[in-house]
Parts: sequence; C-alpha cells; structure tokens
Amino acid sequence: MENHTGKFVVGIVTGALVGTAIALLLAPNTGRETRKAIRGKAGQVANSIKHRCGNHRDSDAEEPQPVGNLEQA
Repeated sequence: MENHTGKFVVGIVTGALVGTAIALLLAPNTGRETRKAIRGKAGQVANSIKHRCGNHRDSDAEEPQPVGNLEQA
C-alpha cells in the first residue's frame, strides 16, 4: 500500500514541476516580471507554512500526553 502512495506522490510532484516549467516557458510576461511574481508567491507560501507550523507547535506544547512505561518494551 505504501508503494502505491509513494508512486502517487512522486507522480503529483513530477506533474507539478512539468506544468510549472511549461507555464514559465509560455508565460506572456517578461523574465523580470515572472521572477518578481515567483518571489512574491514563494514569500506567501513560506509565511503560510510558518504560520501553520507555529499553530501546531503551540498546540503540541500546551499539554503533553504520557506515553506509558517505556521499560516494558
């Protein structure tokens, strides 16, 4: 089951990269405008990821749950 999931993820990532490359080649904007747009979008994605990771980190730090007796393993 994991092998199929891994292949699916690789396929999605590959498709996204190929689609991005084609879009950049056929874009009506100049190179400078395209790079500016990419930088802006990358900054937005980075901020979104930082925000989401920060929310998870705060919720995990509030109340740790006991795991049990580890010496029995």
